[in-house]
Amino acid sequence: MHAEQTLLQASGGAQVALDHCTFRLGSVDGVRFWEESGGAISNCTFEDNAGYGLWLRGTSPDVDDCVFKNNGNAGRLESGSGKGSFPDFTNTTFEGDDRVHIASNIDSSGTLTAAPYYIDSVRYTLADATITIEEGATFTMEDYAGWVVLGNLIANGSEAAPILFTSISGATEGAQWRSIRLTNADGAGNGLPASRFTHCILEGGGYAEQTLLQASGGAQVTLDQSIFRFSSVDGVRFFDGSGGAISNCTFEDVGQYGLRLQSTSPAISGSTFQRCGYQAVILQSTQANGSSFPTFSNNTFGADDYVEIGSHLHSSGQLSNPGQAYIVAGTKYIGTDANVSIAPGTTVKFTDYSGLIVDGSLNASGSSAE
Repeated sequence: MHAEQTLLQASGGAQVALDHCTFRLGSVDGVRFWEESGGAISNCTFEDNAGYGLWLRGTSPDVDDCVFKNNGNAGRLESGSGKGSFPDFTNTTFEGDDRVHIASNIDSSGTLTAAPYYIDSVRYTLADATITIEEGATFTMEDYAGWVVLGNLIANGSEAAPILFTSISGATEGAQWRSIRLTNADGAGNGLPASRFTHCILEGGGYAEQTLLQASGGAQVTLDQSIFRFSSVDGVRFFDGSGGAISNCTFEDVGQYGLRLQSTSPAISGSTFQRCGYQAVILQSTQANGSSFPTFSNNTFGADDYVEIGSHLHSSGQLSNPGQAYIVAGTKYIGTDANVSIAPGTTVKFTDYSGLIVDGSLNASGSSAE
């Protein structure tokens, strides 16, 4: 192998099926399929190639019952001619550290089937694309790598086969990879189905964006039965009307807050907050976009994991009973035009020298039972 740097290449629309073949000892790659060329790959072995066992650019073959072992990396996925690469891995074995490298931005919609993926830089999913991730997929994130989703990301894990996003430097070493950042570039929504994370685990990140998952710019996302842990700062951040319902999730072992809400008010139910460095949740406001008044139901909090009122309250709303105390640190104001109520049974604690100055109105109506 010399000029083409691969043992076998299909390009220019050439179609080829590979069955019961072995591609090994390539000085660079085993096989390359480019821009809708190639075809089904079954019962093949890719081994001991210095580069990639299989390099795909703008093509999405079926890859069934194959084995990848002792390659520089199992595969490389790139977009080409406006099309992403979404091979369908079925009953395929990846041995050792053989992973599938997501090596470019993702230009089109498609499905990432169960495989061990690897991201080594900041990758973008474009605004008109929806990426679906199937149960059992794993994503190993290189230090300082991240994923910016301008379209939508639907991660459909299961209890038996969750989807994992973790650090190449170790799961418990926070601030290694950046985050998954969901945003609509124009701030006006993009008409695609909302993002969703179900039975996912995000761990070992928080570099730069200082959170594992962030929704902003109007991006909508629901979180269900997912775990956010080992972040150097926060677990999840929802900003300025972005985000969505959170149910049956766990936020644990983070450096600051399990959940940071700024001018957004999701429903939070059945979730657990524990061992958060600062507090379980912080509620913040902006003058332009108002305050955060999430609703809480059936959540569990660690003994010292409170809900912090972290800024002035600029708009009207109710502080629902989270099942744990709110905490006020420093002096906070209720704005002139804001009417804030506190649900019965709610506890509000103040740190030393803190206070609440009411320029608008405050309605705190308990009952004999609460």
